[in-house]
Amino acid sequence: MTMAISNECTHSVIPIANGVTLTPGTFGTASSGRLNAGETGAGKYPMGIITAPAEGINLTGDSAGTVKAAVQSGVTVLTDVIGASALTDHLAPVYIASATTLTLSNPGSSIKCGFVLEWVSGTKCKVYLYTPAELLLM
Repeated sequence: MTMAISNECTHSVIPIANGVTLTPGTFGTASSGRLNAGETGAGKYPMGIITAPAEGINLTGDSAGTVKAAVQSGVTVLTDVIGASALTDHLAPVYIASATTLTLSNPGSSIKCGFVLEWVSGTKCKVYLYTPAELLLM
């Protein structure tokens, strides 16, 4: 599980894709207006960290789009990043590889979700996760 270490953040509420079950503390991506668990590829927009069901019910999407998740972005997280190994990784772009994994390598036309704010040790880094507004400016 990823640990958020910054209180400055953007909270979003996003409908969950039909039949998809999300887990708090994992990374979410959106496509076609619906939230999924850490997808990669073109048209998959990083949304941040899934924190809870928006209505307090559950985190499994329905076909009507009425079940929503609360998501945080604009936060700094302490997590392992595949490919990170040294101080020189500072400011390197970071991508979502899966719902639980970040990487320095772009997994097939994916949109970067943030950057290495600080390399800590081994593959452990402090990563800033972009807000949806910041993604739109890129």
